[in-house]
Amino acid sequence: IGMSGMIVPMMSLVIRWFVKRRALMSGILVAGPGFGIITIPLFSSYLISLWGWRVSYLILGIIVLGIILGTAYYLRREPGELGLSPYGAEEKSREDRLGGVVPGHRGMFRVPGRSGRHFGPGSSG
Repeated sequence: IGMSGMIVPMMSLVIRWFVKRRALMSGILVAGPGFGIITIPLFSSYLISLWGWRVSYLILGIIVLGIILGTAYYLRREPGELGLSPYGAEEKSREDRLGGVVPGHRGMFRVPGRSGRHFGPGSSG
């Protein structure tokens, strides 16, 4: 429950800010919690060995609060708020250049071994 409170809003930001390289940015976003899960216990045990658990948790709380407030200050929901467009929005996709049609891709799924049969939206059977 706790991670979904952060991942979902941040993923919506990635979708709004990136057209090109959206998958890469989504991957970096999803890798962040894993990096935290690895590093925070190591950093916490180091602090606890230096100052004890009470002071260590106070330090960790101050660091987390600083990160949250700093991030909230700099985050913008839409690139248009800063007069920008999403990364890669000005580049036309292959579908746009071809008038919405990509040769060989009438439907969402191809039947293995059959090049002419497709299933999904826009397929004829």
